[in-house]
Amino acid sequence: MSRGRVICTVDELNQNTALARLVLGTLQQLSRTRSLPAALRQQVRATMRRFPDAVLPELPSAATLRAVRRLRPTGLAGFLLNVCELIQQSALPTPDAEGPTRFRDFRRDERLMALLFEQFVRNFYRLEQRQFRVLSETIQWQAEAETAEALHLLPAMVTDTTLENEQRKIILDTKYYAAALKPRYDQHKLISPHLYQLYAYLQNQPRPAEQQLEGVLLYPAAAHAVDVRYTLGGIPSALLRWTWPSLGSRLPTTCWPCLIKDLATDSEVLCL
Repeated sequence: MSRGRVICTVDELNQNTALARLVLGTLQQLSRTRSLPAALRQQVRATMRRFPDAVLPELPSAATLRAVRRLRPTGLAGFLLNVCELIQQSALPTPDAEGPTRFRDFRRDERLMALLFEQFVRNFYRLEQRQFRVLSETIQWQAEAETAEALHLLPAMVTDTTLENEQRKIILDTKYYAAALKPRYDQHKLISPHLYQLYAYLQNQPRPAEQQLEGVLLYPAAAHAVDVRYTLGGIPSALLRWTWPSLGSRLPTTCWPCLIKDLATDSEVLCL
């Protein structure tokens, strides 16, 4: 009688993981950064001493970040990877360059801040409410063409944040701009491309009869207080600004933007 055989492979437990090496290398870089306050550098060095001797530091670079990103870390591990990536992107001239490292103020990088604002708003909704499913979706053009190649030339429409339940679907587009209005002669006007983009999203979105479709343009708190509401092509739409308490204060739920508070209640149409 023949006997079957089973071959098993298991991962060996090893303290010297790619993420541990990356985090330790990032801490090592920070410990040598003179622009950091002395007390903070001491905390960094104290944290480094808690790593096992088996962990070999590896300075953050594009290659090492890609290698760890391929492991698809989640939770705390994913957060640590994001922190290492932010530090690597903010280092001048580069983290592995000779000589002292300094960091640029990432708040001056409009592209990075726009991405941060977009992801913050999306994750805020995921954490602070349970009535809506939160996602970023691709909207298909309601268009026809003589050839499939012509349709492929149309640009992709990807929402920043979509909030959806059985009764309502809200397409929320974030815009990280210093001002929500643009001066034109002696008046201030809405920024045309932003409004056109939201209008295109709404007009190409399939609309089930039982679900109300709504659109929101959301700006950070800017020079002009903006809270205007329209009906665009029969679809309720709003242009609002995101307000938030100062960074030095606590963030109680009473300081949520009105947009968040009203979404959690059964309020009137577009009293978001």
